Amino acid sequence: MTAQSNRPSRPERVVLREGSPEIIGLVSWRGDNPARPWRAYLLGIGYLSMRYATPEQATEAVRRGHRLNARALSAKQQAALRHIVENGPLPMTPSAYRAAGVTAHQITALLERGMLRAFRKDGMVYLEATEHGRRAADRNGNIE
Repeated sequence: MTAQSNRPSRPERVVLREGSPEIIGLVSWRGDNPARPWRAYLLGIGYLSMRYATPEQATEAVRRGHRLNARALSAKQQAALRHIVENGPLPMTPSAYRAAGVTAHQITALLERGMLRAFRKDGMVYLEATEHGRRAADRNGNIE
């Protein structure tokens, strides 16, 4: 059975702010990954790096990202973001996190906010700052 034959009747869905008619994001189906075919898009930020098994999980990720972005970054998150912006892509490994002085928890929080994106290069996964992450780092005086 192909991914296209599993296509849902509503491949894209609008995500509204809870208790409000304001649109905060979109959830879209991509058939290229059958285990996690749903992606989350946060308006003003872009697609989140993680993929989701159900549209409900992706919707919650959009709402969580929206809530998180309404709050200021913690000092540790600012430090993690500053390190990645200043030093370029960071390998997604525990040893690289230790060398950079960041934790997996801080990286996850920045991914959920859409400030980092994961990409694959030469068989390894790396993290880099998104435009949203660069703007946040610039606003917080974290880059020169």
